[in-house]
Amino acid sequence: MNLFVTKGIKSLICTAMVVALSTISVTTTIHADGEAVVDSEATLNAALADESKSVIKIGANITTNAPITITRAVTIDGQGKTISTSQTAESGDHSTFTVTTGGVTLQNMVIEAPAKYGVQLYSGAVATLSTITINTPGFGGVLINGGTATLQSVSVTSSDKPTVEFAKGSGVTTVGSIVDGSTITGGLGIYIDAGQITGADLETVKTNAISIAKANGLAVFSSPDQVYYNPNSIVSLIEKAEAGSTVVVQADEANLPTLVIDKNLTIDLNGHNLSFSNYGFYVYNKSNLQIIDSQNKAQVSVPDVILYVKDANVTVRGGSYTSNKRGFVVEGQKDSSLWDQPINSVLTVDQATVVANSTSVIATGNGSRVVIN
Repeated sequence: MNLFVTKGIKSLICTAMVVALSTISVTTTIHADGEAVVDSEATLNAALADESKSVIKIGANITTNAPITITRAVTIDGQGKTISTSQTAESGDHSTFTVTTGGVTLQNMVIEAPAKYGVQLYSGAVATLSTITINTPGFGGVLINGGTATLQSVSVTSSDKPTVEFAKGSGVTTVGSIVDGSTITGGLGIYIDAGQITGADLETVKTNAISIAKANGLAVFSSPDQVYYNPNSIVSLIEKAEAGSTVVVQADEANLPTLVIDKNLTIDLNGHNLSFSNYGFYVYNKSNLQIIDSQNKAQVSVPDVILYVKDANVTVRGGSYTSNKRGFVVEGQKDSSLWDQPINSVLTVDQATVVANSTSVIATGNGSRVVIN
């Protein structure tokens, strides 16, 4: 055998292979260790069953026939894909995703028309939901059924379904929570199942839900007649208002607590009717308050004092005010030993109707003054 010739042939073959390969375009998908890319319900469930896969990426829109149950720590990245379901809202769990453990992240996906909920966090589950849109859920967006949720840019598009629901269903022994700093939008707000969550548990959940709701401009309720927090209530609007601003009443409201005001404000009753459970307005701290009625038809009813003014300047212009006892009370300095710290309480009533079973307007103490136009 001529080794030189053989070597030369090999050299030519290798050169030809290099030239040929250089002209071929090859597309290859390389998955990192611990990562899976799925494109169906079957491959998603298979990846969840494989504990070596810590990250699961959804590579195509998926339709599920049963809840995707997550029982181990994992990140599922939807990569902007849509997860739909063929489930119907029968009894039992018909969420698109059900999480039963901690260390779970669901992110970057659209959950389309879940039969009941987009995601359920069940009995001790701890999960982060990030950049998720839940469209037209049958019951609600996220069900916190004894789990803990961090919600980052979670949106529910249906205005007639809860954004988040708190429940304590069968087999659940503790109530869940939403982590402070969560961001959620859309939906009816945060619903608390007060049939399942009662007593001290209800108070705990209410405190958590109201804190989250205030930060996100949502309501907290257990029924249409039991609203724990309403971002559009006059109570909330006054609490959030900057000094010197105008608060416009959005709707009729009943059973209001006393509105305590210690900053300069204008309140426009805007033609709406307000009823209170005790006193109406309590104004102090050298505040300047104007109560007006731009629609000239508002009615305010109070079982006791309609308006209590102490060391403040208040103008009431328009509206009708009714009390079962006293009307407007303006308190000045009563104790002469404290006159070195004078109280100046001034009330101006302009074209407002005041009806009280006792006295309509009472001015007491040094430094109190009433002007009626």
